[in-house]
Amino acid sequence: MSTTSILIASFDKNRDLWPLFDFFFQKYWPDCPYQIYLGANGKAYPEAVPGKLEDIHKGPDNSWSESMLEYMQEIPTDTVLLMLDDYILTGKPRTSEIANAVEYAAEQAVYVRLNPEPRPRTQWKQDPVFGELRYFDRYRASLKAAVWNTRFLLDMLSMKLDPWTFELSVGAKKEHRKLLFLSAFEQLLPNRHCVEAGKYTYWLPEYLKQERYDRPLHPDRPVLSYQDYQQLFGKAGKLKRKIVELLPARLYYYYQKLKRDV
Repeated sequence: MSTTSILIASFDKNRDLWPLFDFFFQKYWPDCPYQIYLGANGKAYPEAVPGKLEDIHKGPDNSWSESMLEYMQEIPTDTVLLMLDDYILTGKPRTSEIANAVEYAAEQAVYVRLNPEPRPRTQWKQDPVFGELRYFDRYRASLKAAVWNTRFLLDMLSMKLDPWTFELSVGAKKEHRKLLFLSAFEQLLPNRHCVEAGKYTYWLPEYLKQERYDRPLHPDRPVLSYQDYQQLFGKAGKLKRKIVELLPARLYYYYQKLKRDV
């Protein structure tokens, strides 16, 4: 049976998020069977690293891909469950299905996304929990919670892309068309983004009260108001997403490719 490690990708200026991430991780996945690493370059703050996380600190925080490559070079397993520091767990993970995802990423797939964001359109014949992601599907490889084949991820990070270009191009590259990318049809790792535009999201303070999180949020990071959130992600953003969802995936792929080639 294959095993995996969990890497929480972060950096020193996000250290206020570490206890927040850890609180919900321990609440909803206390029996997690995998070693958990926190990758955080920049100034070292070992005292801020929660006790159950193994700190990976390799020096200055340079580019995203350089830091990620340094973290990944310390991961001893043949797959890695990659998570971002500003996504907190909101429910109990489905451990058995995640274990299957680990097996698939070790032996067949190069990438297995654990939540349907976006939802796959083609069911995988081997396991109905998962769907195949085609090369023209939107966000065929994203940085949301997913199990990666370690060797493949190392190769991709060596291209030294920024995170936005990484998400848009990795799964769409011509040489990757025949590789197997998978995504779950349901949430196997329930989580929610708690930071938008560098600020705590508007719903977070009340949610923390409900969840009995008794530590104050860091005063240097403001809370994004609901009104500002709506301006950033409200009706216009929803309309754009709906239009994109209505477009045939292959057509949208060629539209994005044309923009990248210009």
